[in-house]
Amino acid sequence: MSLDDLIAQNRKELEYHPIGDAGRAGALCDLAASLDNIFMEKSETANIDEAIELYRSALDLRPPGHPDRFVTLHNLAASLWHRYIKQGTMHDLEEAIILGRAAIELPPLVDDGRDNTLNDLGNFLFKRFCESGANADLEEAIALHRSALDLRPVGHSSRSTSLANLAACLWRKYTKQATMPDLQETIMLHRAVLELRPIGHSGRGLTLCELADGLRHRFDELGTTADIDEAITLNRSALDLHPAGHSYRYVPLQQLAHCLFEKHKEQATMPELEEAITLIRSILELCPFDYRFRRAGSLSNLAACLLMRFLRLGTNTDLDESIALHRSASRLLPAGDKNWPQYLRRLAECLWHKYLKQDTMSDLEEAITLSRSAVQLYPPGHHWRAETLSNLTKYLRKRFVTVGANADLDEAIVLCRAVLDLKPAGHSNRSDSLNQLACYLWDRYRKQATMPDLEEAITLNRSALELRPLGHPDRVATLRTLGEYLGERFFRLGACADLAEATALHREALDIDPAGNPEWSTLLNTLVDRLNSRFEKQGEVVDLDELIGLHRAILELRPLRHHKRTAFVDKLLLHVRQRLQNLDVTAGLNGDLDEAIMLVRCALELQPREHPDYILYLDKLIVYIWKQLQKNDLAATLEELVSPQRATCPPGRPDRAASLQDLAFTLLAGFQSVGRTADVRGMVSLAQDSLSILETCLWCRKFQLEVCSSRGSVYESSLHGLARYLSERFPRLAGTTDRDDGIKFEEAALALCPQGHPDSAESLRNCLSNYRQLQIEGQGAITQSIRPRTPIRTGLRLKRVIGDTIRKHSIPGSARKMYQMLSSLPPAKFVNARFFLPCIVYRVKSIVLTPKADIITPIRVHQIQAVGLKPIEVALSGNLLEDTSSKADSYVLVRPWYPAIKTVNGLGHHLLTWLERPFNALLLMNLSDDEYRKVASFCNITACATDLAGVLEGEVCTLAISSINLWNV
Repeated sequence: MSLDDLIAQNRKELEYHPIGDAGRAGALCDLAASLDNIFMEKSETANIDEAIELYRSALDLRPPGHPDRFVTLHNLAASLWHRYIKQGTMHDLEEAIILGRAAIELPPLVDDGRDNTLNDLGNFLFKRFCESGANADLEEAIALHRSALDLRPVGHSSRSTSLANLAACLWRKYTKQATMPDLQETIMLHRAVLELRPIGHSGRGLTLCELADGLRHRFDELGTTADIDEAITLNRSALDLHPAGHSYRYVPLQQLAHCLFEKHKEQATMPELEEAITLIRSILELCPFDYRFRRAGSLSNLAACLLMRFLRLGTNTDLDESIALHRSASRLLPAGDKNWPQYLRRLAECLWHKYLKQDTMSDLEEAITLSRSAVQLYPPGHHWRAETLSNLTKYLRKRFVTVGANADLDEAIVLCRAVLDLKPAGHSNRSDSLNQLACYLWDRYRKQATMPDLEEAITLNRSALELRPLGHPDRVATLRTLGEYLGERFFRLGACADLAEATALHREALDIDPAGNPEWSTLLNTLVDRLNSRFEKQGEVVDLDELIGLHRAILELRPLRHHKRTAFVDKLLLHVRQRLQNLDVTAGLNGDLDEAIMLVRCALELQPREHPDYILYLDKLIVYIWKQLQKNDLAATLEELVSPQRATCPPGRPDRAASLQDLAFTLLAGFQSVGRTADVRGMVSLAQDSLSILETCLWCRKFQLEVCSSRGSVYESSLHGLARYLSERFPRLAGTTDRDDGIKFEEAALALCPQGHPDSAESLRNCLSNYRQLQIEGQGAITQSIRPRTPIRTGLRLKRVIGDTIRKHSIPGSARKMYQMLSSLPPAKFVNARFFLPCIVYRVKSIVLTPKADIITPIRVHQIQAVGLKPIEVALSGNLLEDTSSKADSYVLVRPWYPAIKTVNGLGHHLLTWLERPFNALLLMNLSDDEYRKVASFCNITACATDLAGVLEGEVCTLAISSINLWNV
């Protein structure tokens, strides 16, 4: 019997049961059921409308307590659901839900079909959740489907339907809340459904696709390759069940393309990406133009694949086609379509990559505009809303970096906080949002130097680190970032705990990252920076040792011709030199000295001879070989030293004269050590060469010198040097000419620096040394060792000049006294948490704080004037005079005294020469009568005496410094 015939029959049956007849309710329900069935077949609205009215009439005839009221409620709800599916009227869905709830509240009857009502009501609520996004509806739907499944045990004909419906609800919950237990249960349920739908079952193909989709998402979460491989296999099986011409063939094609795309993203295998592009193009060929929604989705998916290929291969045509496809997909959708914001988001991503490629601001501006529109269109709680907000913050931050508008960064921070609210505790991607917000706050801190931003960035990064345990791919990056933030807070506040934690974090990052990783060198450099900061603050030798070891490791990562290898050699050389300076070279540190020489040689090999730094490295090599010569006293070392010194004296070099003198001094040391006459002759020749460079006219037989002080200090020092070398040759060769010339040259040098000349004192000290070598007593006559033909007048005249200068400056007595006091100082030592430092003390007279030019940095620059020293500037983290109890006279600048410093003779003229040189001073604050503490500065404090008198104004003593506050002593 056809449905039309059945309807006609039911209408006649209804006529037999007039109003008031006991069978009228049943007749009404039979006619309504037949009308509902024909509506499902022909979709004629009049049929479903009449069916609903008939069910309402039957329901009126079956009041509460009637045994058939449950069935009538269920059938009326089902008809309303059918009309809602056809017309989309929310009122019908709402009434269907009310009727379904009323039905399940009735007491259960035996075999009343309650499982069907529970299943249908679950479907109604799930549909309303899809429309409104109310989580309560989804939770209730899940509970109802679980109840229906309990009523459909293993073997029940509808069990697979309940399993599939429950899986659909849990899947939607996962896509919204990203809770892994829901995804795991969804996969388990789909496997159970697949077992109940064997080969040949009409729903097997769809179930294969749904299971594959769940496995693909689990692969996205966990990265298990087996999941994506199984998903691809399932989709290929589903494709076999939907041959060419099948109306649903596009479903497995689309799912397979998705899986291949995801596998490519993880493994970067191009065949999978190429196959995905081919599959989606096939989908577009199967999809007619009037299927707007399906075609729009395929266009968008193809655009995503082409964008990925662009990112892999850099082909601009792929990017351009991707943008064009996204625009086409957007045009296919009507305004207000639920997929509209997703297409806007994807188009914004393509424009973002185009901006990164071509740096066109219009692309960035459009990406921001599209993302704003997408955010407004996504309803609250939508699973894509968080990612769209995150992308918008990224675009705004980039515009801030490019344009510098603070409003963009502020908006990015506000939006990033909104993203974090959408990813509560337990969300799989919460750590990414924590890290992103921390990064933006760090940017604002760097721009505005606001400490609350730095503090919050540290807190957020700590939380992100807790969510990225050992083995997480982003743990190393988080360790580095948190270490950087803590390092900055240390520089601002000076808390040693921050520096210690930053160092520990960088150590952990270095331990995790394999040595072959491209970031290995960066991690090493960062750890070096942290250890260097701690060493500068605390002066721990163990940190210096580790610094040297890390520098060696960095150097091994740089090939011989690496463009930065010289810079790394310099850094390693710097720390090796620090260890040489801080420790006693005689205490077995030959390895450091040898390594310093090796490093300088390495730097010389990396620099061409014409490079301006080549001479500087030669000078360094001279210094280290000279130290080695002092330690070992080896003639071979001397020969090694002479060679680079000759290289530093090329013709045409502006300071060739000074370099020649240095070489001559080396030869002098060699002569004194091994007694080689050739060295002395070479010294005389070199000294004479240096004078000729300055166009000096010396006479040797008439002993007359017609020069003036305008010839310069180098000329005067050359005279002293020549006199000294002649004085060395005189006792060995017994040549009176050497002695006579030496006396004359000293007289000429003194004449260049008369009384009142700034170099008079220094010239006198040099003269005193050579004068004694030439066996002339300071206040007496020429000794008997001088032959009678010695020009007595020359010696007496030099004696008178020296005597006059001595009386004017009173140098010998003061120098001798300072030398004796320094010689009697005890060595430095630690006792009872205090460091006793032998030193020369210069009292501070005044401190002036200079105006602060930079409001961001915490540096305060002070101008300090101390007794006997030139004014200096010191950069500190605070104001020395901020404490009203602190005054300038509470501070001192000290020059540490090292017992290893030697002088040539008791006159101490070499000592004074050394003391007049610039030195690294310590700034100390007087805590009490017998204790000081060190004031930390951002850089070395370089001080210099005003003159010889300033040197002698220093007080020689031993100070007690609190070791708790001792940095870099």
